[in-house]
Amino acid sequence: IYELLVRDFLESHSYSDLQDTLAYIKELGVDAIEIMPFNEFEGNESWGYNPSYYFAPDKYYGNPDQLKSFIQAAHQNGLAVIMDMVMNHAYGQNAMVQLYFDHTAGKPAENNPWFNRDYVGPYQWGYDWDHESTYTQEFLDRLNAYWIEEYHVDGYRFDFTKGFTNYAPGGNIDGFDQSRIDILKRMADEIWAVDPETYIILEHWGPPNEEQQLADYGMKMWRNRSYDFVPATTGAATGNFNNLGIESHVSYFDSHDERRIAEHALTEGLSNGSYNVKDPLVMYERVKMAAAFCFLFPGPKMIWQFDELGYDIDINFNGRVGNKPLPWGPGGLGYYEDSLRQYIYQAYQGILDVRRQIGAANLASAASDHQNFGAARRLSYDLPGGGIDLVAIGNFGLEPATIPPNFSQTGTWYDYFSGESLDVTQVDDPIELKAGEWHLYTTEQLSPGLPGVVEVYDNPVSIEPYPFTKHDEITVTFDATRAWPGDTDGLIDADKVYFHSGVVLSHPDSTNW
Repeated sequence: IYELLVRDFLESHSYSDLQDTLAYIKELGVDAIEIMPFNEFEGNESWGYNPSYYFAPDKYYGNPDQLKSFIQAAHQNGLAVIMDMVMNHAYGQNAMVQLYFDHTAGKPAENNPWFNRDYVGPYQWGYDWDHESTYTQEFLDRLNAYWIEEYHVDGYRFDFTKGFTNYAPGGNIDGFDQSRIDILKRMADEIWAVDPETYIILEHWGPPNEEQQLADYGMKMWRNRSYDFVPATTGAATGNFNNLGIESHVSYFDSHDERRIAEHALTEGLSNGSYNVKDPLVMYERVKMAAAFCFLFPGPKMIWQFDELGYDIDINFNGRVGNKPLPWGPGGLGYYEDSLRQYIYQAYQGILDVRRQIGAANLASAASDHQNFGAARRLSYDLPGGGIDLVAIGNFGLEPATIPPNFSQTGTWYDYFSGESLDVTQVDDPIELKAGEWHLYTTEQLSPGLPGVVEVYDNPVSIEPYPFTKHDEITVTFDATRAWPGDTDGLIDADKVYFHSGVVLSHPDSTNW
């Protein structure tokens, strides 16, 4: 799934131009586009979680015919369209809020048939829909049917469904709530009566036993795994990739609600000697590795727009929900034109191509032998019935590490990105990986190789000893064979190489440099 905010995806913020950009999304290799709320919301500059009118596409993105044309074109390109729907709350411009409103108290009237007078629970935005009300239920059913039948959306991602309740003992809605389960099952039944193939994704954040009931009923849960992927990517080598393959959850390492994984790496990345995760060249390789270890688990996965270009702007730039710089176009960041960031896009393409050629369902049924924590990590799949076996290995640490690949068989294996073959005689012979190095191996050659797309960044400058004091004699070595290629041959046979050095005259730490 590719999550997208129309406002920040294109300068024109229009459905028509978004339609013209479908090739970019399709070629990435995703199956569906999840668009942040696009029914009418208050104002123009918004994420869309402040809904006002539910049956109208928001005017800021275009008219109804343009939206229908976009969805039709997406379908023609084999892409499903999932609508982000906000029915936990509505804002003050909503007609049903205003029809029965206590202006003295500044909240819905006691006799409002659709809204609770007071918010249920501690999480409060706008005005709280009363999901126990049959009037609200009828409205919700008509709403869901309308977007399926009129616009042909393929599914919904419902925002904060933990709020679909009137049960809040002690003001708390975090505990198990059978009434909430019943409300959501009833809603799902009505949706599936219109179209049984409709995707239903819940941003639920409920207790596990409650989410399990909803998942068993056929709905999917949103699942944030940034707390596992961020520390691994920044070099802490903590975080655990267990349970990433469950079919009931849409897993991701960032979404519109989280800071970007690339931005985490640039601001919090750790270092060891000359290897520094804050170096953009190092960051590029590590976010590729994170994508491989996320998307090559079975089960639904999600990409937040422009992660495939290493988007690294802070979520709080221009305010949390404010406009963010575009990666392309006049006045943009130039990411799309940057060959090294294009390599991130191509790495995402390759990872998703491996997933497609093997089949996520086949990965789910395969015997697995993973190493999901520590510095060196592994995914190892042995597919039944002679399918394409897969091994992914990667070093999330800051220094060289070895890992037994646990290949499923001896014989020839193929590195997807280098295109090279590997003759395996012992399935568990350890492989040494440099910091940030990773590989995808398969028993069939799935690509001829993609030179330059995946590199191991090895700093060409080393200092001994390191760290050092002002009293030490140091040796600075420059190894041209380790210089970043960047459309060169690593400076080998270069006519001239300039090596600049300087003297630090002062430093906050007067002892070590």
